[in-house]
Amino acid sequence: MYIPNYIPEPDAIPENVTKEKYALRLVFIRQVVARFGLCIALISGMVSFVSRPPLVPTVLALLSLIAVCSLTRTLLRTKPKEYKVAESQLGLLVLGYLALTAALLGVQFPVWSLLFGFGCFFVYTAFCGRDFSFVGAYTLSVIVSSVLIASLAVFEHISPLTSAKALGWNAVGLLYVVYDLAALMSRRRKHETWAAVADLFRDVLNVFGYSYRVVRHWRRHRILNDFTPENPFK
Repeated sequence: MYIPNYIPEPDAIPENVTKEKYALRLVFIRQVVARFGLCIALISGMVSFVSRPPLVPTVLALLSLIAVCSLTRTLLRTKPKEYKVAESQLGLLVLGYLALTAALLGVQFPVWSLLFGFGCFFVYTAFCGRDFSFVGAYTLSVIVSSVLIASLAVFEHISPLTSAKALGWNAVGLLYVVYDLAALMSRRRKHETWAAVADLFRDVLNVFGYSYRVVRHWRRHRILNDFTPENPFK
């Protein structure tokens, strides 16, 4: 008897990272996290020198850029050099997120809180040894970073509303990065680390496509029937 998973299996390509030995998978994860951290550090270092653009046009422009990059990946998915195109798009994506960061700071949104979560994730990845776990990485990183953010809020007398926004933004952003890194390993080969970093920046819109896949998967396998209460008077 076949029992389907509650969520659809992720897309996979031949010879992806998940097919490699554990040691090689761990090297891939650490390289991607380190290079993603380098991009975040670049954005953080440059944002002070960037003017504060209006938020709504900046968000729309970034979403348009992400949509174009995502469409390019879809069209070139079967091409052997697709990862080269992804690498070439990384610079534009970093500039787009730099503009978004500047715009969020311009409206006093605590986008800085992500630095705590990403920093804890980087430390965990670097020092966990061979005992890496995506669940453990998120859990430990969000706990430690939340404590740090809350402590900063107390010492700097940050308002409760802003503190709540900072904690929520950190938790959601960290969840996205950790989950997407776990998912993209089935779509990347061991040498495509920079392309994987580009995926982390452009997979934001995947939540809509993946949600559609989940709904279609549930309908095909009638999974929602598992949650339907039985009628005791039948």
